[in-house]
Amino acid sequence: MTRSEGGGWFSTKMSVALNLHQSNQLNAAQAIYEEILRANQLDAELLNLYGTLLHQQGLSDVALKFLKKAIILSPKKALFYNRLGAGLQAIQANQKSVLAYSRATVIDSDLFEAYLNLASLLLKLDDINAALDAARRAVLLNSGSWVARLRLGAILQSMNKFDLAISELNLASMQNPLALEPYFSLCQIHFKLKNYKDGLTITKKGLVLAPERFDFYPHLHGAYLITQPPPYPQMLRWAERGVIIRATDSAFWYLLSLEYQRHNLQSKFLNSAIRAVLLNPQASEFYHSLSASFQLIGKLEQAFYVSWIVSIVFPKSAPNRHIMWETLFAMGKQKEAWKYWLNRFENADIPPRIGLPGNNWRPEIKNAKKIL
Repeated sequence: MTRSEGGGWFSTKMSVALNLHQSNQLNAAQAIYEEILRANQLDAELLNLYGTLLHQQGLSDVALKFLKKAIILSPKKALFYNRLGAGLQAIQANQKSVLAYSRATVIDSDLFEAYLNLASLLLKLDDINAALDAARRAVLLNSGSWVARLRLGAILQSMNKFDLAISELNLASMQNPLALEPYFSLCQIHFKLKNYKDGLTITKKGLVLAPERFDFYPHLHGAYLITQPPPYPQMLRWAERGVIIRATDSAFWYLLSLEYQRHNLQSKFLNSAIRAVLLNPQASEFYHSLSASFQLIGKLEQAFYVSWIVSIVFPKSAPNRHIMWETLFAMGKQKEAWKYWLNRFENADIPPRIGLPGNNWRPEIKNAKKIL
């Protein structure tokens, strides 16, 4: 049955399916598309819409068959090539995807979505100059699109054209104040340029929008360290808010443990360090925090035991050997401690272990030679 032969039935079904599709009721739309397909398998628009729906459901391999068939039936529709490009990109056929997007722009030089998709993919493929051209064309076609501004800003950022990138990202943020991505890119640029106060302000805005996004917390942490006097109570409040919002995220508990350590809240430090380890036992840095917490409350045997276990599971963990060295030294087992000297992690920026028993837990290396 062709579209003309189907008459009102075909048009009505297509209209209902399209409305369901646009309102993201994909299963209901799929059922109607398939009903129409049983009557007509040669309608290019129907095949393209059905292929697009399958792609949205994550069935890109199957979707490509319908998207390609639609192009065979109607080879001069730019939108069809744009959607084919998205399907190809989903299965990592990136070069073919570039060709499909490019073909869409040749057929219709005003197809905004094709330029936007092409710019994103070319940036991913490190074809920066071509990505820049596509992004600029997208902005020219739709200057009110915050996504296009964001994409152009990201490309300019990758080219180290930071002033231009900041301008585009600020415009993206103004066009959509609730969008998170511009804030994240802006705080990265400001920190790179050492504009820490601006970076701190932007990071706070991002966290207000999405306090569950852990990505912002390292930026917040760094900005407080540089711009604010200790002991950084604001950072502690943000960390506590993070674990309330995402109580099962080990990274938040680890961050909170570091803040409790900074504020010398030893019991809370220990509890949060244990929680981080239980949530993610594969992260070696969480064990370092746990060992340090045992150190600070004077439980040196437990601190050494945790470090010893970690040295077996994570044999290349240099900070762990540092903890073993200083813990044994604090326990008075100097000769045994020096066995870990050569493999320990030495860094002048290591914070002092407040409350660690023993006064000389970091002697000079010449003393090691005498003891050994």
